[in-house]
Amino acid sequence: MKKELTPLILFLSAFILFGLLSGVGIIATYILGLLYFWKSRNFLKMFTLPFMLIYQLWNACKYVLYSLAVGLDLLGNVAVGELIELLVTDKRNTLLGKGNITISASLGKLQLEKELNKRGLKFSKLLDKIFEQNHCILAYLKYTENENKTK
Repeated sequence: MKKELTPLILFLSAFILFGLLSGVGIIATYILGLLYFWKSRNFLKMFTLPFMLIYQLWNACKYVLYSLAVGLDLLGNVAVGELIELLVTDKRNTLLGKGNITISASLGKLQLEKELNKRGLKFSKLLDKIFEQNHCILAYLKYTENENKTK
C-alpha cells in the first residue's frame, strides 16, 4: 500500500513546499541582486541575477512540460493502447495498453520485431516525422535501458 501512495505523498509534499518557499526564494534573489549592487556598484551583477533566475525557472518548466508529456503518453497508452494494438498489428498481448511504457516505445518493440502492419508502419513513420528519426525504436531502446538500470 505504501508503494502505491508514495508518488501521491511526494507530489503533495513538493507542491506544498514549492508554494511555501518559492515566493521567499524569488524575493531573496532580487534582494541579493540589490545587495550586490549596493556593495559593488556593479549594475551588471544587479541585473544578471534576476535574469539567471528567470532562465533557470524556464529550464525547470521545460523539464516539467517534458515529464508531463511523457506522463500523458503513459496514460494514453493505458486508455487507447488496446485500440491502437488492434489497428497496428495482428499480434496480441503486446506492450500497448500497459501503464509503464509509452505508446512510442510499445510501437518501437513491435517495429523491431517486424510485427507492425501497414497502418502501424505509417503511424510509426508519422511519429518519426513529428519527433525524430526512428523515434519509436529509440523510445523502446531507452525504455529497455531504464528497465535494466532498475533491476
